[in-house]
Amino acid sequence: MNRKKISRKKRVNKSDRYEAFHQSLLKQHPELKRANRSEELKAIAAFTKERDEESRRKLRHRLEFLTDGIVAIIITIMVLEIPLPSEAAISYDMFLKAIGIFFLSFFLVAVFWYEHFKLFSQTEMVSQKVSVINLIFLAVLALIPILTKWMMFDVSQLSVINYGIAYLIINIVKTTMFAAVRSEHLNDKNWNGPHLKFIVAQFIMLFALNALLLYLAWHQPSVALMLYVILPLSSFFLQMFFSRGRDH
Repeated sequence: MNRKKISRKKRVNKSDRYEAFHQSLLKQHPELKRANRSEELKAIAAFTKERDEESRRKLRHRLEFLTDGIVAIIITIMVLEIPLPSEAAISYDMFLKAIGIFFLSFFLVAVFWYEHFKLFSQTEMVSQKVSVINLIFLAVLALIPILTKWMMFDVSQLSVINYGIAYLIINIVKTTMFAAVRSEHLNDKNWNGPHLKFIVAQFIMLFALNALLLYLAWHQPSVALMLYVILPLSSFFLQMFFSRGRDH
């Protein structure tokens, strides 16, 4: 008996929601009052698609604002964590080293932010799947300053490997997000062709490079540290150089 009441209640709620949706559609398109069933169904499909696209546009803007805000907070925290030479047990050498760590973390975060900006500038809409990947990307990116600080003050296998793992995860998530955005932005024919091959090749090169860095971190932590310092700096300035060249 209770099941029948629950089932009847669900049907009534579904009918009420459909009626509310139908009335909203008629308010926006009064000409549909004289339309037949086929025309009405096409209008409902178009209306649903338009509403879904508008929701995905809003999601894209919200994700951009969220990413900019979190990146700004990360950079602010990095600056506030620089110890002053006037503090107890803080020498001027430690102060300069802390500034070096800040610049390293800053350029690494800047590289990922710039790549995120370029990716989102290619599309007007993003899906819920992209939003989840973006949140994972930001969560791991927020760990970079503390891992950088640990690695610079204690050059050991553990510190460099932990930094390398975070660096690898960020790159994998970034590549996955790039693939997800491009697959939604392009049609199936283009996506299954050269673009998919490019993504696969990029992923293989990325994984191979990071595997090599982790191998060096295990056997030669100091060498791996230098490479982790050089990579974000060179990547940042190379991107700025090529972007400037394309603008001209």
